[in-house]
Amino acid sequence: MDITGYKLHPLKGKMKGIWSVIVNGNWRITFQFENGIKTF
Repeated sequence: MDITGYKLHPLKGKMKGIWSVIVNGNWRITFQFENGIKTF
């Protein structure tokens, strides 16, 4: 999932623990890991 073009990054503040990737323009997919498994 660590592909440069997707700009994988962790969110901050109230969203700490959630990760985001850019899909298109202002669209993002956010997810978090629970026991090593991604949840959307």
